[in-house]
Amino acid sequence: MGIDFLDIVFRLEKEFSIKLPRAALFWTDAEMRLRRRERPPLTAGLLHRQLVEFLSRNRLDVPADSWERVRKCLSAALGVKEDEIRPDSRLIEDLGAT
Repeated sequence: MGIDFLDIVFRLEKEFSIKLPRAALFWTDAEMRLRRRERPPLTAGLLHRQLVEFLSRNRLDVPADSWERVRKCLSAALGVKEDEIRPDSRLIEDLGAT
């Protein structure tokens, strides 16, 4: 996990007032080998979905504006305008995460 991904996790933790295990949001290489033998691109929508699943699994409220809040965190961490971040935006290839 690169510095941008750590920054995203820290921002999400602050925004949602939670503590995230690092593996909660990003696929690990071992998981990908077991699932598909390849690593699918991590998209903003997948990141949001995994965050919502984490909140639900832990019986935490999922805010109605959760997508907008995820976009805000991604925008701040990656220096990309919020309106350029769509659910299908790939974090590395489209948004420049390292």
